[in-house]
Amino acid sequence: MSLHEFMALPAQSDMALLPPLMGFSESEEIPALLPVLCRMFIACSILRFEDETRFSALVFLHRYALAIPKDDNLQPKSIRDWRWVAGACLFLACKAEEEPRRLRDVINLSHMLFADEGKGNSITISETPPDLDEEYWEAKRTIVDTEQIVLRWLGFDLSVSHPHRAVLLLLEKESDRDKLIPAAFCRLNDALFDPNSLCHSVLELACASIELAEEDVQLVERVSKKNDWCSAYNIRRDDLGVAKSRLKHAASKLKRLQENEDFCDNSDQRKQPP
Repeated sequence: MSLHEFMALPAQSDMALLPPLMGFSESEEIPALLPVLCRMFIACSILRFEDETRFSALVFLHRYALAIPKDDNLQPKSIRDWRWVAGACLFLACKAEEEPRRLRDVINLSHMLFADEGKGNSITISETPPDLDEEYWEAKRTIVDTEQIVLRWLGFDLSVSHPHRAVLLLLEKESDRDKLIPAAFCRLNDALFDPNSLCHSVLELACASIELAEEDVQLVERVSKKNDWCSAYNIRRDDLGVAKSRLKHAASKLKRLQENEDFCDNSDQRKQPP
């Protein structure tokens, strides 16, 4: 199926052109959200989420954080306060993308990854999940209640436009697709840590990630030059340039985070939630 055919499908014709994160302006960025997003990304890796399920989970968190007024009592005040919102977003993504995981696993990771505030940029993973005692059952009630709160602030809209499938379709017949697709997906992962990147349309994100992937793998014969995607899909070259700059900024932000201090104390990362 070509990208034109994909966009012509009734279920995709509107969604395919929408940004994953709508209604966002640069002045609204929430710096305190970055360590929460990092913990969620690790949780998605431990839960072995597919790319699109992980993408949806972190987009839900962005949407919730932007929807809640900064002076509202529902706005978490610390990293630990975010754990149930983060857990609810993970569980909602499982439902939205039909990739089920046990609620207990989500609760365990919410406990283990948000056990403390961390030192600086470091993330410490707790050694053990919580016991099946009254505290656990209270946590289960809390995360179910929080899920309903998050749903209401999201307007019960769990639809997310995914740039990953656009990347796959754009590169479907290219000989270098095996090199470009992983590199482009890495760039899309970076976008999850920069809400400004997520305000671009799916096609802008897909084309920008592919062009950056060409640089990353040092591809001699550029696929993007052979295919005039801007003309084919009505993308402004200026908008594509901004999308590329924002993806680069997201990558630089994560690199600085890792270089400043140990990003994660992964001594217990081998452990899977029971």
